[in-house]
Amino acid sequence: MLLLNYFKDYAEFKEKFGKIDDGTGRRNNKLFLEAMKHSLKSGNIESFLSHNYRISNDSLIDYCYFSLRNKYHNYDTSHRFYILDLIYRSNKFRLDNLNGLCEDMDPNSIRYVNVESGKVYKMRAGKFIRALFVEAGADLVVGEKLLNYYCEVFAQNWKAHSIEKFNVDSRLVVDDDFESIYDRDNYIPDTDYNSCMTNKGYHTMYEQLKNCKAAKILNSDGLILSRCIVWTNVHEVNGEKTWRLADRQYSSDGNLVYSQLLINALIKEGFIDGYKKIGAGCGDSNAYISVSGEDLSEKEFFIDCNLDYGDTVSYMDTFKWYYMDEGFAYNKSGKYSDYISLDTASGEIEDNRNYDEYNNEYTSDDLVDILFWTGDRYRQMETAREYARENLLWSERHEIYLTEAYYSDILDDYLCFDEWEEIEAEYKRRYWNYDEYNEKYVEEDVIACQIWNGSEYVEKYVSENYASEMFEEVDGVYYNEVFKEEVLG
Repeated sequence: MLLLNYFKDYAEFKEKFGKIDDGTGRRNNKLFLEAMKHSLKSGNIESFLSHNYRISNDSLIDYCYFSLRNKYHNYDTSHRFYILDLIYRSNKFRLDNLNGLCEDMDPNSIRYVNVESGKVYKMRAGKFIRALFVEAGADLVVGEKLLNYYCEVFAQNWKAHSIEKFNVDSRLVVDDDFESIYDRDNYIPDTDYNSCMTNKGYHTMYEQLKNCKAAKILNSDGLILSRCIVWTNVHEVNGEKTWRLADRQYSSDGNLVYSQLLINALIKEGFIDGYKKIGAGCGDSNAYISVSGEDLSEKEFFIDCNLDYGDTVSYMDTFKWYYMDEGFAYNKSGKYSDYISLDTASGEIEDNRNYDEYNNEYTSDDLVDILFWTGDRYRQMETAREYARENLLWSERHEIYLTEAYYSDILDDYLCFDEWEEIEAEYKRRYWNYDEYNEKYVEEDVIACQIWNGSEYVEKYVSENYASEMFEEVDGVYYNEVFKEEVLG
């Protein structure tokens, strides 16, 4: 059966798994697509889709363990044990009273007993968990690529678990000392924490917001292994719950185990309700899960934010869409287009607004030129386009907005006070007719009339309306004065 049969159309498939437009040729959700292909080939597609109701790597992890547990139903095993709170079974391996922890405090390996020989060994955590899948035949169900991913995640979690259990000289600190987590002197020397905000002094933003804490895991020398910001009052759009969320973790040389160690400690001490997934980058503003494992990526969160133009800003990994008028910053961009981006490394909210000279205020709107009437003359200045459109007078003649103007009935337009008479006169000269008798321009037609000058009649053009009302008509000709001997001869 074709893979496309499980989508409404090719457009939906492309939306979920199309290539990323960054020139690398990578696909969206590549691992999920590979796992889906394998399940189709192996005949497990219905089970895969019923379990993976959402496209995420977390659901793939759940599917792997679900597949292993299903195999246990038909597999008679003699040994049952817990690792990281999950049940595993085997006829080849068992754990002793150390529950997988190595006596030499190796956090990368699992201590086990070989059932056949009864001897104690240790094996790399990822290799050990792979052996359990292979023994049960679950490796054939999930496929090589997905199993590799499961083993990588398991090894990372096991290492963090081991370090925590060994209590290897680390302690959690949660306080308001934001400066300390951005001070390079508090980091392990010659390591990279992949933070562009270090030693910039931008930490004062968190002090201003007052809705967060600085969290860090310290080693025996008091140096930071991993750190993050904990948002203590996060609101959920269309929800009543208030969340405490741990933001992106920054660790020595990007060590994900230290990140896991930090999150584990925060959960254990009851500081958080959810956290950004281990290894999530600055672009993953939605990559949150709850401490119980619930996927929170579809939720829209926001925090109270009182930042103003010119205020200090430390690069925001999550709440980067800021609506200043509302006083809220969101983790999703879909609300309006007039947001302020807080994912900036410039160190402040840059004021890109325009200055509205007429209203003496800043605006996000485009500016237009206007003519402001001072009482005796016009002065050119700028104001917001929308304000001008709704409140000022547009002149077709001058092609500009006017604060005050003369309305010309003749032109059906607004004209400048100091130009309207000249403009109307010019308009009349061009488009109206000249009444020679009354010496003025008229809008109506003019006709030839006989005008008595005292000694004879001369022809002049006169407004037709005026002539018909004021002159006398003789044989179809209008006369201003009628002398019968002159007219009739």
